[in-house]
Amino acid sequence: MAWVLPGAALQADYAASCRDYLRQHFDRCAAIVIRERLFLDEGADEETVILLADGHRSCATEGVIELGEAQTLAELRALIADWSFGRWTGNTTGVSPAALSLKSGDLGCFTALTEDTFCRTIGDFAKVQIGIVTGANPFFVLPQSSLDPAGLVEADCSPILSKYRQAPGLTFTASDHAAALKKGERGWLIETREVESNRRMSHYLATFDAERLTSIGTFRKRSIWHQPCDGKFPDAFLPVMHHDGPRLVFNVLGCNSTNTVHRVYFRHKANSSDHKLLAISLLTTFSQISAEMVGRRYGSGVLKHEPRDAERIQVLMPELAPDAIERGFADIDRHLRGGDAVSASLVADALVLGQSGLSAGQLDHLRLALVTMRERRRPDRKRVERS
Repeated sequence: MAWVLPGAALQADYAASCRDYLRQHFDRCAAIVIRERLFLDEGADEETVILLADGHRSCATEGVIELGEAQTLAELRALIADWSFGRWTGNTTGVSPAALSLKSGDLGCFTALTEDTFCRTIGDFAKVQIGIVTGANPFFVLPQSSLDPAGLVEADCSPILSKYRQAPGLTFTASDHAAALKKGERGWLIETREVESNRRMSHYLATFDAERLTSIGTFRKRSIWHQPCDGKFPDAFLPVMHHDGPRLVFNVLGCNSTNTVHRVYFRHKANSSDHKLLAISLLTTFSQISAEMVGRRYGSGVLKHEPRDAERIQVLMPELAPDAIERGFADIDRHLRGGDAVSASLVADALVLGQSGLSAGQLDHLRLALVTMRERRRPDRKRVERS
């Protein structure tokens, strides 16, 4: 068989049983990712995958899906011919398209780091959960300018992180919240727990369309339809979807987040140095590559991490002096707030990967591989514009 599939076939949970069947019931199976976005002019941004399967067998035995890539259709034709005649075998380490950006030497360096005694995962330190689901964000999460027309005041609301871009550094503070509100962004969650004694809130809730009130499934799941906040305030935040890699942001403001932002709960509350080192390590080239490997790529070039995906991201946690961690954390936060993510990553690499034994040349190669991974998940819209 030969199938033309979207890139989701290699990463979506709903496709897992299909991938398992192919691995277990065919003598050979290969998935070839085509780097040229073939269907951009048809409105489809996703990568295209050609899935080949040969030698069907009724009994299930453990097998692999070979992974390869082709830049163009001409390369694809040649690769299919080579595979058919046994002249080419794809990568068998997994079905992550990001892995194809690692050359053999880079893969060796990355693998060596994963086997380091200091290598852990985010899940070893924290539990990741989705943010609160309101069911109607425009009604429940308001910008400053909407309070007065709605007949509400700030005391009727609590602050909320509604978009990850509102947190530019490694901490989300009252100043960050105020800055987002000043830009006109949504940052107030209406507080309805004492609605009986709050005439302003009672009047506002009464404006919600009665027909929609009965049709929204999220409302039916709640004992009180207008109380989306579960009271579980996180220690930190992680992005759900992003273009330039995940970043751990400490919840200094003590607020909640909408479901466009993941909530992070540290397993051990006391060790702040470890938590700050975790935030630093996540910004290293190594962890950003790991994030690309476990994340899910979507058509627009965005990378998505479901909670369990985020917990699988690998981090290096060497033994460092608390004052060195504090200085590194402050330095990285300053660079990020200044819009210099590259310098922030360099500081993280120097502090964390400097302990790993990587040579400067090896680290440069890994940085280039990371850049390539990110570029390859972004569609080339210029090709469509030129055609």
